[in-house]
Amino acid sequence: MSNTHLGNECKLALGSVGGHKAVSFERLYATTPVQSCRYSRSSKIGLSHKMIHPGQFSCASEAKPEYLPFGWYQHVQPEGQAYFHNKDARVVTESNIYSPEVHDTIMKWIKVIQGAARDKNLNQSENVELFVQLDENDEDSCGYYFIDHASRSEFWLEPLSSESIDIPASASSAQMNWAFQEQYWMHVEYFPMHNGAIASTAIPELISILLHARGDHLTSSVGTFPYNATQCQDFMTILNARTPIYPEPVRYDAYALCFAARIWTQVARHRFLNFYGETFARLSRDQHMIEFPPTRCPLALRPAVKLLFNLPRSYVSELEKLWVDNLVYADPYKQFMANCLAEWKSSTKAAFLMFALHVVFVTQGFGSFGVGLTSIALSATTFATGMILSHYHRMPLNFDTADAADYLSQSNLGGGYGFHPLSVVYSLPKALLGWSAIFVVIQTTLAAYAAVSRSTDFYFQAFIGALVMIAALVVVGVLGVMRRSFATPSYQNGESGWINTVLDLFSIRGSSASDKMNEENSRFV
Repeated sequence: MSNTHLGNECKLALGSVGGHKAVSFERLYATTPVQSCRYSRSSKIGLSHKMIHPGQFSCASEAKPEYLPFGWYQHVQPEGQAYFHNKDARVVTESNIYSPEVHDTIMKWIKVIQGAARDKNLNQSENVELFVQLDENDEDSCGYYFIDHASRSEFWLEPLSSESIDIPASASSAQMNWAFQEQYWMHVEYFPMHNGAIASTAIPELISILLHARGDHLTSSVGTFPYNATQCQDFMTILNARTPIYPEPVRYDAYALCFAARIWTQVARHRFLNFYGETFARLSRDQHMIEFPPTRCPLALRPAVKLLFNLPRSYVSELEKLWVDNLVYADPYKQFMANCLAEWKSSTKAAFLMFALHVVFVTQGFGSFGVGLTSIALSATTFATGMILSHYHRMPLNFDTADAADYLSQSNLGGGYGFHPLSVVYSLPKALLGWSAIFVVIQTTLAAYAAVSRSTDFYFQAFIGALVMIAALVVVGVLGVMRRSFATPSYQNGESGWINTVLDLFSIRGSSASDKMNEENSRFV
């Protein structure tokens, strides 16, 4: 938790409050909803058996209620967390107000903070709400922030560095305001029960945003909204499901608001990350808006890239499209990994069959013994690398986009190397399988040549020679036509590794006009 303390000029304004021990501004620090430890705190709760009295929980024998201090009300957030709200003071807290000591301390902090806000002529209208929370590790410290429901933002008493309260770096004040809106909606999610009036405008607006986002995803493959079309539809169904419960005009309760605020948090974060409302807004998820130094393949790996049929280049391109300005979207990443896993598993199965075929060649004495052993080694390596990559990249059931972001961040090596080393590893199963197939052809050719050499039948020799020439011409012709094809199939992820297996082995193909046109056309479904 950030400990950004107030200045000394405020510290001198306090002294003592209400005859109790004075609190020091040195112990007051700015905090934010995102710094809340509500999901990570642990309490030492003791469990024991209790005596159950006759009719204990019936209406006729209710126990004497435990009263809160005057002006305070207890609410329970839909997830189950209790919190306390003082309507007159416009204050919320999760600190246990039932405790007299906690209540006295909280009241001291409220008087100090609101007094300082008045001295600084800060907005203290009915739309402003103060959050205070006693530090769980230091009872003399207190965190706070103000929420402005009118502007959907938050503020503090003193100037603060955005870094000190974990607000990301931004390009403008307008962009930074979206980070504050993210904090605002997180606050509403945590404390929705007394803020039901917000729902009447927030939820219809959110439904309109989700409607547009769903349409955007259905008509474009590079939309920037964080939820896909199916998720947007599910969210709209949930939000609209609240409407039949109430008569017209439509009213939403605090439970619907809590859910809507959680979605609004992601909407605000999405707008912050994509420069919403700016002249340089990101309109496509593959647009690079932040300048990073270009990456290059390490000198030591360049021969390997050639030997791997330039397949690593296509993986670099795909990974860089996924990791744009240090952002990754869940669905494209899942699809990319699904394609990789399918390719690795396919290569593994083919490598097993290739391994068995080479073993037969070697044991039966077909072709060259050295070529056969090389082919067996390549097939075994293909099988091993495919199995390792498939096992390591299994998608967990509780997959989270943050996991993908962490993985890509660690894989994006410094020194300007980027994803080039990782792309070489990803290419190994498919490329080694290609080399294994080439050695099968060589081994078969050698076996055929040996059979022809031993034969004295001219017509048999001519027939085998013609078959070999026709097969070679067909293969070279298909490779040449596909290499110059106007459109590369999209399922090949923009790469032509297998097509260029032979023709591009010793030449790096540059971007052609058709490649650029295909890339532009890929924006459309």
